[in-house]
Amino acid sequence: RENGTLAFDAAWAHTYEEERMACRCFVESIEQRFEASEGRAHAYHYGAYERSALRRVAAGDAELERKLESLGARGAFVDLYSVVKRTLLVGEPRYSLKNVEKLYRRRGGDGVNDAASSVVGYEVWLEGGQSDDALLAELLAYNKDDCDSTAELVAWLRSAFPTPRAAPVSYTH
Repeated sequence: RENGTLAFDAAWAHTYEEERMACRCFVESIEQRFEASEGRAHAYHYGAYERSALRRVAAGDAELERKLESLGARGAFVDLYSVVKRTLLVGEPRYSLKNVEKLYRRRGGDGVNDAASSVVGYEVWLEGGQSDDALLAELLAYNKDDCDSTAELVAWLRSAFPTPRAAPVSYTH
């Protein structure tokens, strides 16, 4: 969130070097926000894939690995899949984000609409000579929608399950 609204910043990385640089920028951004908020800011994700991908890209860069693991150890990353799986019974066959988001949002049916399709779409773009700008735009829109959905899930969870307040303590005798 920036100035009370969701902001989305995309960075394409088509080579290993670009991917490492994007990972470094992302981790440093999370680190700055986490420090500025005195540990109250979090990077929300859904499932293990995102953290695993960050670890894979950071592998071999000792400083980047250290920053990533330090953020994880300090609780900067919150896996919403774990939260949802522990707290909700979902009338769906799986607890994927696409299934769970039926509880808090409506999704359009056009274009890329699941993680597997986005991976296949990117491979098609790579093999097609990287000239299909419309496909790349569709993949970007899918990723933005997933980020928006994750933020909406956080807001929905907070409103549906507010943090209970401690009962007032009475010191009367």
